[in-house]
Amino acid sequence: MLVGSLFVWWYGAGLKRRAQDLWFGLRRTVDLFSIGTLIVTLFSPFKMISAGAAPTAPIDVQLRMWADRLFSRIFGAIIRTFVIIFGLIIIVLQLVMVLVRIVFHVALPLLPIVGVVMFAMGVELPWTL
Repeated sequence: MLVGSLFVWWYGAGLKRRAQDLWFGLRRTVDLFSIGTLIVTLFSPFKMISAGAAPTAPIDVQLRMWADRLFSRIFGAIIRTFVIIFGLIIIVLQLVMVLVRIVFHVALPLLPIVGVVMFAMGVELPWTL
């Protein structure tokens, strides 16, 4: 009776809880990198310290401010691109780990049975403990 209820919980509520926890962690990682926001603001200035618009300034000051804004946009695009690539790599790796953990969760109660069957068949593993 106890073993049966443990299996019912493991493959029912326990599996559902594990999947919800892993999915929540994946969503937190996606939210951490905010890839959608980074794509929308890809060419926005990185940090605007003093490169505002001054239409009445002399032409050399306006050119310098334009160059500052251009450099800031290029620098911001490079940084955001690296963060997007790194974030996508991390999200894909975490998704693979989520799938592996769910497969292990499903297979874990079956491993002792597999061990007994392998022992009964006379299978010897190549390593020793």
